Amino acid sequence: MRRQSGFALLEIILLLGILGALVSLVVIHFENSRLVAKEERLKAGLGALRQATQRYYRDHGHFPCTAEDFNRKAELNVLKQQLLWYT
Repeated sequence: MRRQSGFALLEIILLLGILGALVSLVVIHFENSRLVAKEERLKAGLGALRQATQRYYRDHGHFPCTAEDFNRKAELNVLKQQLLWYT
């Protein structure tokens, strides 16, 4: 009887299935990490916006008006400049 060397087809399929499952777990973990980082950046941005609004209130005694009220044409460049004044 001749001894067979190498791997059986079932073993290779099983190995590929396990590797596929591990890769999918890594991808899911990486995607979750990206979402958490994005959420933290958004929280930091909201905190900065809140602080700028509070500084405006402290300096002027009222909250800033909306972009539509202050900038009737709602020009993005004007709005950016207004936001930069208090950041």
